[in-house]
Amino acid sequence: MKFIQSLAIALSLAISLGGPVPQVGATLPVGAIAQTSAGDFLESAIEKLDRRAYQEAIADLDKAIELDPDLVSAYAARGIAKHHLRDFGGAIADFSEVLERNPSDAEMLTLRGIDYLYLGDYDRAIADFDRAIESDGEQADIYMLRADARSQKLALEQAPAQRYDVVIADYDRAIALDGDNPRYYQRRGQTRARLRQSEAAIADYTRAIELQPTNANLYVLRGNAYDDAANWQNALEDYTRAIELNPDLGDAYYNRGVAYRRLNQCDRAIADYSKALQLDPDDFGAYLNRGVCHASINQLDRAIADYNRAIERNPNLGEAYYNRALAQQQLNQIEAARADFEKAADLYQQQGQETKLRDVLNALRNLP
Repeated sequence: MKFIQSLAIALSLAISLGGPVPQVGATLPVGAIAQTSAGDFLESAIEKLDRRAYQEAIADLDKAIELDPDLVSAYAARGIAKHHLRDFGGAIADFSEVLERNPSDAEMLTLRGIDYLYLGDYDRAIADFDRAIESDGEQADIYMLRADARSQKLALEQAPAQRYDVVIADYDRAIALDGDNPRYYQRRGQTRARLRQSEAAIADYTRAIELQPTNANLYVLRGNAYDDAANWQNALEDYTRAIELNPDLGDAYYNRGVAYRRLNQCDRAIADYSKALQLDPDDFGAYLNRGVCHASINQLDRAIADYNRAIERNPNLGEAYYNRALAQQQLNQIEAARADFEKAADLYQQQGQETKLRDVLNALRNLP
């Protein structure tokens, strides 16, 4: 999330928070402002915020606050600078200074909520978004942010699907307030996809695409929903469109490779996995899936080489050991296969993957 970056918005902050409005000097060039008051330092800091010189802006804001400890716009601007430097705790402290003086400031509550969200403190983030909505319930973005916080909290708790009703309700409210914003449809679609509501997710992504037809990521997301609905031809078309829009989008190649594999078009799948690996040589999933494709067309040595690369990048990938064992078994490398089956069994047991554990134990029992 990128929030409040422009000089115009920084200036509006100063106005809305009741601080002195910076008067830009017409006679002095940038960098030559005579800084004698808190307002002068604030003016200089806003110029630096606008060109993303965040550390320099903080230095000026420190001086502004030293000269006038009640200049709330300086705390707000310093919080924004700290946010961009990923000092989320420091940003929260500055936004809290503003909120001590203006407890119902919806913008500051929203900004502080965002930083709590970055820190994974979902309860405090939700509480701030609640207060922001109480103060100003007509801002669609706040509903979206609260939905995001609620969704991440529920995912962490592994909550059942019915508890996501409040998340969907927040996205619904955001859409009611601003029905032309593709982000809200995208986010609601992602929540519905997580709940395996594929058709509803597809409808949301379709609306988002209507509003933003050149966004390649939206086609990838809709392709994923089509894949979940076993509509692999439509998934292929969406991944292909995403690649046309952004030829460097690795996820589109990887996911199209999965769709080709489901349709038993392994040559095309291998080509797409290879392209995904050109874009991200550390994608262990692409090595694993390319290995499975090589194995399916009896290119066992190539399959094993891909499983080796997957394991190098993720030593805890049980599927790579399991599939490598299957290839080794076909090559009559029985002891190597046994060792890999045993390693896969250990990993599946540690990871609580009971179905896969049963499969690998059966494979071990069937070894000569």
